[in-house]
Amino acid sequence: SVVLSAVASALGGLPIGAHIVLALGNVALNVAVIGLAFKVLTDRPLTVRQIWPGALVAGVVQYGFQILGTQLVAERIKGASDVYGTFATVIGLLTYFYALAQVLVFAAEINVVRVARLYPRSLFRGEPTDADERAHLRRARSAPDPGPVE
Repeated sequence: SVVLSAVASALGGLPIGAHIVLALGNVALNVAVIGLAFKVLTDRPLTVRQIWPGALVAGVVQYGFQILGTQLVAERIKGASDVYGTFATVIGLLTYFYALAQVLVFAAEINVVRVARLYPRSLFRGEPTDADERAHLRRARSAPDPGPVE
């Protein structure tokens, strides 16, 4: 997807339709890679129908991060010295990786909440919904056994 973005940037003289096709191709590639990661990195078999909403959200947000990050880095580092430019690039990449990791976790949670039907959740502590009860039960079942009580 980075190569596709670089091609789109390098070919600045293309018509707007070509840029839209390249952007859609980039998003589709992001969604496919993230969907594959969601499918392979889980401990139970999942269908494409179960993983596509989170993969779509993560793919679109990742493309937005790429566009925003490219413009931000080009604008902010333009007049910086070599040392400060390198430092800013490293900090920018670390920020990008952190933000992208957060987006991937949220996207995976979208899939879990949707597939397990853990919605609507209560906003207040004293009024649990059926989804709250199911979520607590799931959490209790997956908790490790603390062993015998002495």
